[in-house]
Amino acid sequence: MRSAIPLASSSSSAPPSQHHTSHGVVLSIGPFGATCSPGQEYAGLYPPPYGPSTSSNACPASAREDVVSALTEFHLRRLLTFSEDTEVWAKVNWIAFETIPVLTEYTAIRRAMASLKKAGRAAEKRFWITSAFPEGLHPQVTADGSHVTVKDVVTAALGEDADGQGGSLPAADGVGANCTNPRFVEALSRDFEQAVFDLKREGQARPTLVLYPDGGSVYDVVTRTWSTGSLDSASWGKQVAKIARRAEKAEVDGQTVWEGVIVGGCCKAGFGEIKALRTALDGQEGSRAENQD
Repeated sequence: MRSAIPLASSSSSAPPSQHHTSHGVVLSIGPFGATCSPGQEYAGLYPPPYGPSTSSNACPASAREDVVSALTEFHLRRLLTFSEDTEVWAKVNWIAFETIPVLTEYTAIRRAMASLKKAGRAAEKRFWITSAFPEGLHPQVTADGSHVTVKDVVTAALGEDADGQGGSLPAADGVGANCTNPRFVEALSRDFEQAVFDLKREGQARPTLVLYPDGGSVYDVVTRTWSTGSLDSASWGKQVAKIARRAEKAEVDGQTVWEGVIVGGCCKAGFGEIKALRTALDGQEGSRAENQD
């Protein structure tokens, strides 16, 4: 696990160019669902103690603390595995908690980062939390069967008291969507803008918007196969770049929403898509392209 970080670091060691304003290593930490069979990155049907059951991801209040505690331990163990090697850990610029399907896991991630900070291992480590939005909806459902809103997601990632215990948890530095069909990303980005603006409190730093949609294909977790995407590489790159350009200048009531925009591609967004995205973004200050595949 740790050997991948120096490898990534060596490939990003060139100084930034006029178009590449920053560089570094993002440590990808996926969801507990990635360890399940079939994978649960998109549904979040976690078995106890990591979730309420394998038939629903709506977590009753009576089980919530046990679920969050188990997920916190899961994420903290992996973070400690990386951070105990100080030389490797120093090369990490961001931590990406991605494809997170349930809000209990959002809270668990923030608790894990709080524990890491208390252990003195999280200084200057920025982190984002993103989710996939199948069909444009977050996978988390409520007791009545409806999907949670983007506002709920933003509150889970940035809210002052995410765990309901009166404690102060570190807020995510970035929020957004990954591994989501690009046709939903424009509307989602606008929903995130409004939710962040509504939640913002005096003195709170502006978060970064993180968007890295998939290549437009649909993944079947049972057969582990992909459908064919509907966009060619050039069209995909132009579409995603257009969304990023608009988002980086986004304002609500005359106030800038985002500290910046990180944009890239996830599953089935390959070299051609990323090259097209980079070409489309060149000359646009504040946007950064990366490939998360």
